[in-house]
Amino acid sequence: MELYLNDSAEKFEIVLDGDLTADAARNLDHAWTTATSILKGKELVVDVSGLTSAGAEGVDLLGRMKRAGARLTAKRSPKSSDLVRFLGVPLAAHPARHGWTRRLLSLCTMLGFRLGCRAAIHKSRELV
Repeated sequence: MELYLNDSAEKFEIVLDGDLTADAARNLDHAWTTATSILKGKELVVDVSGLTSAGAEGVDLLGRMKRAGARLTAKRSPKSSDLVRFLGVPLAAHPARHGWTRRLLSLCTMLGFRLGCRAAIHKSRELV
C-alpha cells in the first residue's frame, strides 16, 4: 500500500492507495501517531478512495482513527465502492461518463449554437 502525507495550514491529510494489509495497517498506525503529535489543532483527514481492500486490522485501525476524531473521506472515485461504503464514508457525486458532452452542449446553448453543437456531439460519438 502507498501512503501519502499532505500537510497544509488547515489540515493534515493521509491518502491511502492499495491493499490495507496487516503490515500496511502497522505503517498507517505509525503515521497516525506521528501526525497526531504535530497536528496543533489541524483537522486530520484520511482519504480512503484509493483502497482496494482492507484486512481486519486495517478496518479496526480506521475505526479507531475515526472515533479519535479523524475524518474519513473519498475525494476521488473509489477503487472499491463496497469497501468505502462499509467504512461508512459517503461517496461523493462524480461526473457522468459523458459529462463533457453535457458541458459542451450547455456552453453551445449559452452561445446560441445549440443545433450545430448537437450535430457535432452526435458525430463525435459516432467516431468513438
